[in-house]
Amino acid sequence: MTKPIVSVGLMMLWEQGRFQLDDPVGKFIPSWRDQRVFVGGNHPAWKTTPVERPMTVRDLLSHTSGLTYGFMERTNVDAAYRKLGIGDRTRAGYTLRGMIDELAALPLEFSPGRAGTIRCPLMSSGT
Repeated sequence: MTKPIVSVGLMMLWEQGRFQLDDPVGKFIPSWRDQRVFVGGNHPAWKTTPVERPMTVRDLLSHTSGLTYGFMERTNVDAAYRKLGIGDRTRAGYTLRGMIDELAALPLEFSPGRAGTIRCPLMSSGT
């Protein structure tokens, strides 16, 4: 239920001119500036390629960011989320900042804007 609340909060900030929907996420989360996309391998020995274009705020809101969930159980990226406890708020020492840093170290499942399913993009916005 937090995703609609965060989305409304983001749209209020957008109305105030604090960001544009096509702003790169790396503008606000510097560790996400040089993201890479999964091609093969397993954590931590990934085969990756550079993203086709930077992830934008619009991508986060429209589920086309390349982020995923550990419970999806479809790819090696999902498996890494599970192994590392990404998004597990019951994990000792869990913080949102820590999760953002962990996500920065992992490849995206697909290049931003290239695909879309229900993913965890709004988690990185504060949910």
